Amino acid sequence: MPSCERCWKWSGGNVDLYHELLAKNNCTPEDQAGDDAIECPACHRKTIHQIAHVCVNPECPDMTEGGKT
Repeated sequence: MPSCERCWKWSGGNVDLYHELLAKNNCTPEDQAGDDAIECPACHRKTIHQIAHVCVNPECPDMTEGGKT
């Protein structure tokens, strides 16, 4: 699973703080995908991760069928 871009941004690059934020935040797939994410053609949400270029929406039809967008 790609990193959560929101938590990484908030952590300022501090790995320990990043892990703390991951544990306590309930980020949406859009938050996880990052500010520069693009819309997924399968689920029509802005959840194509800005770095990994995969949909991070666990409810995406492509992801639930084992595919990769």
